Amino acid sequence: MEKEIKFKAWDKEEKRWIDIEHLWRNPKGIIETIIDNNGNHYNILQSDSIPFMQYTGLKDTRGIEIYEGDIVKYNAPQEVGKVVEVLFPDDYNWLKECCGGLKIIGNIYENPELLTNN
Repeated sequence: MEKEIKFKAWDKEEKRWIDIEHLWRNPKGIIETIIDNNGNHYNILQSDSIPFMQYTGLKDTRGIEIYEGDIVKYNAPQEVGKVVEVLFPDDYNWLKECCGGLKIIGNIYENPELLTNN
């Protein structure tokens, strides 16, 4: 089964999530514009205030999709209740294979303090 490729973005100025419907690439293949579910366009090349995150293909114990930048709590041997930021694709195989009980508890934009308290 193929992993679904999806993205979402965080608008730092308006402090809200953008559900991405389309990504537009320039002739060099660089993503420069995102379009949300309402048809609004965001030029991300001209703004560093809209980072976007990719869906990892994993879901937490409640069935919520895990994106890079999410902060999850997990259970692994000798690390019960450990809290980490999801870095995708780096953490994909590691999270899929080693960890049980994945639960999203926040993300790096709305809850960065969750990482410093761990």
